Amino acid sequence: MSKIVYHDHDSNSNWPRIEDVPPYQNLPEPESRRFDIRMYSPAELAIHNAMQEVEKLPADTELTEAILKLTEALAHVQSFVIKQENHGKETIQRD
Repeated sequence: MSKIVYHDHDSNSNWPRIEDVPPYQNLPEPESRRFDIRMYSPAELAIHNAMQEVEKLPADTELTEAILKLTEALAHVQSFVIKQENHGKETIQRD
């Protein structure tokens, strides 16, 4: 089972916790799933978590390139998931 990794939340922060934010409701389906981590498939979540780990490392142009490539990979996986959902083929297992 994939684990969602959130940034550390400071109790004094003005930013809401992800658990307190309602899902995107003003975007047309299925595009809203791209912006709501709670709707990610295990593959999308793995890429997201990898990006979070890379962001913890010191700044470097190689790491910036890695983030760009992971962002592109996430977009491709999201497109695939949306295409599968649109075709009614529920081949993606969600946690």
